[in-house]
Amino acid sequence: MANKSNKSEYEKRLTQIYELLICGTSTAKIIQFTAQNWGIESRQSQNMIASARKQIIADQDLTRHEALAEELSLRNFLLINAIEEKKWAIALQICDSRTKLRGLAIATDQDVLKEYRDRKLDKTEQTAKEVDAKMKAAGLDEATAAQIRMKILGITE
Repeated sequence: MANKSNKSEYEKRLTQIYELLICGTSTAKIIQFTAQNWGIESRQSQNMIASARKQIIADQDLTRHEALAEELSLRNFLLINAIEEKKWAIALQICDSRTKLRGLAIATDQDVLKEYRDRKLDKTEQTAKEVDAKMKAAGLDEATAAQIRMKILGITE
């Protein structure tokens, strides 16, 4: 027989189940826990687990603006701690992280170089396709076409 609980006790139990879920406890272990500790039958435990899961989803359902505010607040807290502990390298990393989150980061040389390489690869790929189409239209055999393609694209054997 299940132990009846008032609303306050129910909320405490729901909070415990919530915490067990976010710690990765399996449904079977939670059902076992509720049976042993609260005398609750499986069906009621499953209902409480479902309620706790709905709450987890609701807690994670933030707008982009809210999530950004949360992340910036966390970084501000970490920055204050890093400065108080005189951990300057960590403080600078946190500042960089905040800047990127806010969308204020200036592209580094590496970022620019990567973008250039990506564009160059795209252009090379496009050029190769154009060359293939022209050689196919000219009726060249595959071996000759491969040699011409390599010369045009600057690839040496």
